[in-house]
Amino acid sequence: STSLMDAYVSADPELKQLRIPFVEGDTSIDVNLGFMVELDGANYAIGVPFDHCAAVTIEHKDGRVENVSPDKEENIELLEVM
Repeated sequence: STSLMDAYVSADPELKQLRIPFVEGDTSIDVNLGFMVELDGANYAIGVPFDHCAAVTIEHKDGRVENVSPDKEENIELLEVM
């Protein structure tokens, strides 16, 4: 049997460079389609973003970690500094 990693490594090099839009709501990011599999009649795809991704977080003194959402007005100034 072929593993997902084996399937990706042996994939056509042109397919590895193809940008596929991953759409969620009104936003999208371009991904490299790493794998496609069928499981119990449903198709699934795993994509890896072409662009580097980052998250801005705040670690509180009590150990909680909170994501800084770019969608909140109060975070705009903080994110511009970052």
